[in-house]
Amino acid sequence: MRIAFTLLVVLGSMTPLHATEPPKPIDIVRTVEAGRQCGQDVHLGKSCSFKIDSLEFTIFGVGEIDTSVGFAHSDMHERYYATSYLGCVGVGTGMAFQQSSAPQQVYVSTKTGNVYLTRKQCQEEK
Repeated sequence: MRIAFTLLVVLGSMTPLHATEPPKPIDIVRTVEAGRQCGQDVHLGKSCSFKIDSLEFTIFGVGEIDTSVGFAHSDMHERYYATSYLGCVGVGTGMAFQQSSAPQQVYVSTKTGNVYLTRKQCQEEK
């Protein structure tokens, strides 16, 4: 009986090895900024590519009227994933993090390639 109780306590208190607490939004901003590579192309203008863990996306024609976003890899079951909003790309914490609270999200402006803590800040970018 004592062994069964001890085993139950030990197994019940274990968390999956892959699940960790999600980072704070300011830390996500730093992570996204560190994964950003921007450059100039004769045909496309300025483009910014982002690689954050397995998440990969590119903003083509940053600041242009016909800006587009291409997602090479985004999976909400991993550490980070991205979604497209009007004028912004939301980068959020995925299910690989232990979600003790709501998923955290930051926003990348398609007008500048800059990263913001809120969607409102991103959409107000000039």
